[in-house]
Amino acid sequence: MTLRRLDKLVACYSVFTLDENVEAISVTLVEAVAIGWWYMSLLPRGRMLVGLFTDSDLLPAGLRKNAGLCADLASQTTAISPRLSSLGMDLAAAPELHFAAASTVTTSDLVEPFIIRAGDAASALDPLGANGLATALWSGIQAAESVVGLLTQNDGTKAVRYQQQFLQGIASHLAAQTAMYASEHRFIDAPFWQRRRGPWLEN
Repeated sequence: MTLRRLDKLVACYSVFTLDENVEAISVTLVEAVAIGWWYMSLLPRGRMLVGLFTDSDLLPAGLRKNAGLCADLASQTTAISPRLSSLGMDLAAAPELHFAAASTVTTSDLVEPFIIRAGDAASALDPLGANGLATALWSGIQAAESVVGLLTQNDGTKAVRYQQQFLQGIASHLAAQTAMYASEHRFIDAPFWQRRRGPWLEN
């Protein structure tokens, strides 16, 4: 199997527990900035996730050990900063900063002898597209039906069709992803946004 990592996207995030007297509206907020984009969303049990998505080589020096630097970056935003203030949240006092890979990873070999890949084993998609869960569920169903066909009828037709449809779906997703990133015109000279004009291959 050959994996292709198409970018260097990583997430720097923290999860806050809101005060009991804070009534947060259940909305997801995304804001583009020069080095990437911010994400903010309400979680169950009165928690709020706040994250910055950027490329690993664009992470500001010292960010991993300095929550205050993350707070400084957030203070420069137009929408995230007021939202944080309205909820009484201070990123400088974040309980812990977490870092996770968020890059797009694909493979052309979903079906091999004794192996049919689905979900994250088949691909990882840019979270900005919000297609990861739907793709995982669909691929899980299709992979299961392919296995049934192979085990009960020794028929690999569904497995071949599944791989073809999955790869077509990934191609469509990448095209839509390119268009989505291209719709942001304020930071066209910034490395993060330049890299996402296509073709989708890590550089």
